[in-house]
Amino acid sequence: MDSSIDVTDEWVRILEAIHREAVDAIITIDRSGRIESVNPGAEEIFGWKAGDMLGRNVSVLMPEPYAQEHDSYLANYLRTGNKRIIGVGREVVGKRRDGSCFPIHLAVNEIVVGGKQLFVGIVRDLSQFKKLQERQATLGRIIEDSLNEVYIFDAETLRYVEANRGARENLNLEMDQLRDMTPIDIQGDCIETEFRELIEPLIRGQVERLEYATWHRRSDGSRYEVDVHLQPARYRERPVLVAIVLDITRRRDAERAVEKEREAMRS
Repeated sequence: MDSSIDVTDEWVRILEAIHREAVDAIITIDRSGRIESVNPGAEEIFGWKAGDMLGRNVSVLMPEPYAQEHDSYLANYLRTGNKRIIGVGREVVGKRRDGSCFPIHLAVNEIVVGGKQLFVGIVRDLSQFKKLQERQATLGRIIEDSLNEVYIFDAETLRYVEANRGARENLNLEMDQLRDMTPIDIQGDCIETEFRELIEPLIRGQVERLEYATWHRRSDGSRYEVDVHLQPARYRERPVLVAIVLDITRRRDAERAVEKEREAMRS
């Protein structure tokens, strides 16, 4: 019995599995833009049944002006060979069957099957990605505009990688200057060995956060008292520590004033 594997058939099965299981939409169109095949991912993303998409112009899946532009790009390529969209991924807008629009990444490539020229479009739904980007941007603006100081510094080198506006303005330092500095440069009379010993439980995962009081030194040499809240995080795949710093100078001044009055009354 011949147990050899027919490589051609095996590749067909692999490609069929990819086509069937891909989360992204895979859509094949002919030279006129008519849809010839779709995968289940296309049904899920665009809300159409496969049978309802077949034979329609692919522009049904795009709002204007993208629908008209796509047809014109395809016609221009067939006429001139100018690859404005062929082989190039780009962000456009897709349209679901219910008429709702959503951001997509579209990549179109040309293939020839049995002497027939076809175009394969791979579509990725960017809706969740864009929502995440918007959420991150919103959080970023909140942190940047916070009156508290927020620092991110590398867990190994201790160098600052980011600091919000409250931190930069309070210290009167630019971010380029801070990136050459560590918490030791602005924080109390702490030396590096002591600071590394302090944060070691955070880095080892023995505690979730640290809180302590110290003081910060501005670029002009003036000092102000602070409460520091430290916690571990990851920033661009690097282990970092995030410091949220509260200026408690006024509170401490008020406490000292109250204590001074009490001492005066006792004397």
